[in-house]
Amino acid sequence: MISVVFSLVFSTFLAGVFSDIISPMIVTNVRMDKDILTTSINKAA
Repeated sequence: MISVVFSLVFSTFLAGVFSDIISPMIVTNVRMDKDILTTSINKAA
């Protein structure tokens, strides 16, 4: 029973850390893509 609770806590902790690390990376990548798109559109226009 204790092991089940421990695994649940551990998995939630891992998920939180994982999302904290991955989310900023995804957000920055999206921003970079948007900047590249806008600059290319401005050059074409």
